[in-house]
Amino acid sequence: MSGSSVWITPPSHIRTIAEIVEWINAGGLGSAQLLDLEGYAISDGGIQVLGTVRGLATLTGLNLSSNGIGDDGIGALAESPYLSNLTKLILTLNQIGDAGVITLAASPLLRCLRHLDLSSNHIGDVSAQALSRSPNLVRLVSLDLYWNDGIGDIGVQALAASPNLAQLSMLNLGRLLEFASSAEGDKFAEAVASSPYLTELTHLNLMGDAIGDQGARALASSPVCSRLVELDLRWNLIGDDGVHALAASRYLNNLAVLQMQGNSVSHKGEEMLKQRFGLSVMSS
Repeated sequence: MSGSSVWITPPSHIRTIAEIVEWINAGGLGSAQLLDLEGYAISDGGIQVLGTVRGLATLTGLNLSSNGIGDDGIGALAESPYLSNLTKLILTLNQIGDAGVITLAASPLLRCLRHLDLSSNHIGDVSAQALSRSPNLVRLVSLDLYWNDGIGDIGVQALAASPNLAQLSMLNLGRLLEFASSAEGDKFAEAVASSPYLTELTHLNLMGDAIGDQGARALASSPVCSRLVELDLRWNLIGDDGVHALAASRYLNNLAVLQMQGNSVSHKGEEMLKQRFGLSVMSS
C-alpha cells in the first residue's frame, strides 16, 4: 500500500508530545502522508509545539481527534507554516469554539483542504458563518459539523447560501437541533433544500434535527437531493405525510441508502418507502 493512503500512528510506547516530536524529527513518518494522533491528550500547548515541526510539511492528512484542543491550539495550527499541504483535517471531539473556527477559516494555509471534520465541538452560528464566507475552503468536498448544537437555522442558512461550498459532496449537519421543535427543524431542512449551491451533494446527514413532515416535503421537492446516494433522517419527527412526499419525489432517483429509524412512520409508510427505494431503507 502507498504512503498516501495509509494512516500512520506513532509506536505504542510514544505518548507525550515531546516523544511525538522526537519521533517525527527522527524520520518516523517515513513516506507516510497521513498522521493519526487521535487521543494523545496533546492540548493547546502541545499543538503549539507540533506546529513548529518541519517534518509535518509532507502531510496531506492529520487526525487530531480527542485531544482537548481549544481555540488557542487551533490558532497555532492555523499559523503553522508546515501544514499548507493538508487536504484532510479531523478535529472531532475537542473543545473548539467559535473563535477557533474563525481563525481556522481565515487561514490561507488551509487552501488545499478537501475534508474538514469539526464534529462534536462547541461551535455555533458564528462558526458556520465564518466557514461559509471563507475563500480558503472553496475546495472542500466534505464538511462534518455533527453534534455542534450551537448551530441553528442562521448558521445553516449561511452554509446553504455560500458559493464557496458549492463543491461539497458530503455534508453532516446531524444532531444540531436535537431538542428543538418541529417548526425549527422544518426551517432547518428548508434552508438546506432551498440552497442554490449544494447541488453536488451525494451524502447528506440530518439525523436528530427535529425535522417534521414539512421539512421532509421540502427535501423531497428539492433539486439539492437529485444526486444523493445516501440520506440520513434518523431520529426526527417525520410521519407518513413526509414519507409519502419522499416516496413520490422526482429528485431522489439516485438514492441507495435512506435511514429513517426513530421517526413516526407506520408499517404502511415503511412499505411505501421500501417499494420506492428497495431494501436500502432502514426504518426500524
